[in-house]
Amino acid sequence: ATQIKFDSFSISFISGAIMFRNLHYTTGSYFVFVKDGCLVFRYWSKTKVKPIVRLKIKLNHLDIQFFSPIRSSTLSDSNNNNLTDDVQRGSINAISTKGDDTQSVNTIKSSEDGLFVKRLRNLFPAIEIKVEHGRISAGHDTLPYGLLVRFSTMTSTFTSESPSRNPSLIDLMTLMYHLKYRNLRIQLYPIRVYQGEAREIPPPIPTSKPADSGIFQVFECLDGELEYEQDVPGKIIELPENTEPLPELTWEFRIRCNKEAKVAYGPWADRQREALWQYFFPTLLEDCPVTPEPTIGQTRIFKTVRFKLWLACPTIIDLYFMTKMKLNQIHAELPVHGSYFEASFPFSTNPDGFDTSLFMNIKQPIVRTNLSYTQLCNADEIDVSNRNHLRNS
Repeated sequence: ATQIKFDSFSISFISGAIMFRNLHYTTGSYFVFVKDGCLVFRYWSKTKVKPIVRLKIKLNHLDIQFFSPIRSSTLSDSNNNNLTDDVQRGSINAISTKGDDTQSVNTIKSSEDGLFVKRLRNLFPAIEIKVEHGRISAGHDTLPYGLLVRFSTMTSTFTSESPSRNPSLIDLMTLMYHLKYRNLRIQLYPIRVYQGEAREIPPPIPTSKPADSGIFQVFECLDGELEYEQDVPGKIIELPENTEPLPELTWEFRIRCNKEAKVAYGPWADRQREALWQYFFPTLLEDCPVTPEPTIGQTRIFKTVRFKLWLACPTIIDLYFMTKMKLNQIHAELPVHGSYFEASFPFSTNPDGFDTSLFMNIKQPIVRTNLSYTQLCNADEIDVSNRNHLRNS
């Protein structure tokens, strides 16, 4: 059951503000708490060519907790059948990514719906969200360790723009979400109410804070940005002959680290990641049918999702592993700005299968170990390119 409660609530019609304190929102899968917040609707702002922020959302001390699986591990479960249908149809954020419009219930199918979306865009050209002190966690009492994401400040803007790469008469719009964060930390923390078997102790890494004992910090960045870009697909139309093929729909995640990035990983951290993934996203062993190409009048489909990471600051990467109860470490320093990682993952299946690719460009890495000899590797530049193709059986 869904529950919502708060300690105080007030509305100011003159300033267009809605204020609340101690907001609790609970569902069967997650929990949201906000110590205090404010929503300001700037109804007096006129829309121009440049997107105007008409809705401002400010939240202080945001806490989001996920504690139930995102999908079931059994195909017989009716809820999972619905989720499987959504996956097969390719519904993402209420946007269809497959060509079979007769099965989709979340796509913009009619001119009335399109007109409603256009009115929303005119009403809210841009939405600004600012969060002071937030944390997002995922875990359960059957798991020894949970995942925790913490940040001190997050400022983001959500806008919708006309398609820039594809013809506007086909695709509806492009969704843009730009976020700036400060003091971002991603950690694996022990769950106190764990009721399973003996808990596997993390590598004994020295910490500067006694309170961090038992916590394994995977990622840290003092300042950075995140961008999310996704096209809203339109319907296929008949194009003139000798016309170039339409470019693919854009669906990208871009992360940029601007100040003091640190990454730590190892076999222990990977086992905890696998346990978390299997709980929240159990593996579904099933056939992967070929994705039909949309025809005239059907909605275009997403074929690839891309992830990009830029390291625009000195970065430290540590790999920890245990050998005969002794901690060993591979320590890599990237003192030069400009290293980056790119990955693309398939979201549709071609007749011959699908491809996954990974590309890395690392500038002037200095790699050391904790053994008697210090330097393991030193290079001006390292390029790694990997492409995997999985064929249909």
